[in-house]
Amino acid sequence: MAPTPILDHIVILVPHEILTNLPHWLTDAFIVLEGGRHADGVTENKLILLQDGVYFELIAFVPGKEEERKSHRWGARRPGHIVDWANTLHSEDDLEAIRDRTKAANTGIQYTSPTPGGRIKPDGTELKWIISSPYLDEAAGLSGFEGGEAPFWCLDRTPRDNRVPFHVGDNVKHPSGALGVQQVSIFVGDKGVFETLKGTYDALNGRGGTQVQQPADSQAFSWPIGVLESVGGGASQASLLLVQTAPGSSTNGGGDVFVTISLKSNKDGGSIGGHLGDENWKIQLDLKKVD
Repeated sequence: MAPTPILDHIVILVPHEILTNLPHWLTDAFIVLEGGRHADGVTENKLILLQDGVYFELIAFVPGKEEERKSHRWGARRPGHIVDWANTLHSEDDLEAIRDRTKAANTGIQYTSPTPGGRIKPDGTELKWIISSPYLDEAAGLSGFEGGEAPFWCLDRTPRDNRVPFHVGDNVKHPSGALGVQQVSIFVGDKGVFETLKGTYDALNGRGGTQVQQPADSQAFSWPIGVLESVGGGASQASLLLVQTAPGSSTNGGGDVFVTISLKSNKDGGSIGGHLGDENWKIQLDLKKVD
């Protein structure tokens, strides 16, 4: 049976001064946990865990690491935005199958060999994992990609509950009622980038996407994506939505590609949102009530 991707976490890049003093719109809605400094000493984070096992990583570059930042995968990205997202799998053998499947799809996007990563938690616990990141096959001649369009992979080599203690009740009882991820939406302006991502997502998920009705000058496809635990009595899954935006659409993040997230909630719908370092861009998380 083909391995099924499991949504692991969503990455939001913020300035370091924001990470150390998060705005009330965020802390009034979510329980925010201290993360720690990564093994390379270049970044550190805080976490928002959800009951389905997915989490938000609020990450910032450590002051004084300007040279190291230049070569970092998110070094050139604008703070205050969702810049990336990660999937996980049950085994490293599954990762090799995913890498082979993506290479065979010949879309121009492939995945690196796994590289080790880690960090030390504030309580001294050492965390270890491996990362496999998407990259462009130079022979494909693709352009218009800046990172975050396709997920990276994060697989644990120490117990995942040490990295993501979402089974601890107090860590996931958010004032907003947020329970888990409803949908990860990727909006793409360029048709060529859209088609490349469509083929890549088909390969990652081992199935073709389901077409979603859109206006005549736009198109969209969706795929189910696993989560570790069900919330609200539903299945253990969220959805991945890829949308090619219409020319001149107001759904525009100031670039060719941007990511939005909607959440399942045990309270009435609505949204949570505000700025996290870019006054021209608002992070908005829509809440969808589940029974």
